[in-house]
Amino acid sequence: AAAPMAAAAAAYDGVTTDVRHRRAQLMNEVFNAVVDSGVFPANVIYEQVDWYFNHYRFDEHYFHRFSADEIAQHVRLFIAARKLALAQGTPDDIFLEAPTRTGMFYIVSSDWRAINRVESLIEEQISRLG
Repeated sequence: AAAPMAAAAAAYDGVTTDVRHRRAQLMNEVFNAVVDSGVFPANVIYEQVDWYFNHYRFDEHYFHRFSADEIAQHVRLFIAARKLALAQGTPDDIFLEAPTRTGMFYIVSSDWRAINRVESLIEEQISRLG
């Protein structure tokens, strides 16, 4: 089967060939996992996976920390959060809080209020542990 995300990964500049190859492979695994879930159309998934990997500027550690299946879950949740924000008439107000096998996963708008909200939630979680 063709690698649908190869062109998108090739556009990722500033990295070595090995990293680019690993990124393209991971993008394809994530793309296929999200498509296999049957929740969103392939064209939406393609666009969002491209943006998720190439434009949102996640630290490279993120792509090493999480498996393709975990990142696929994050992408599904992110697409849903974007759709919800759009449906509510606030397309730039994204707030995603999702439990994972090791804790919580957050994606929020770069607005300082959203960031402060997440930081408060994290501090609450930490205080419960101690």
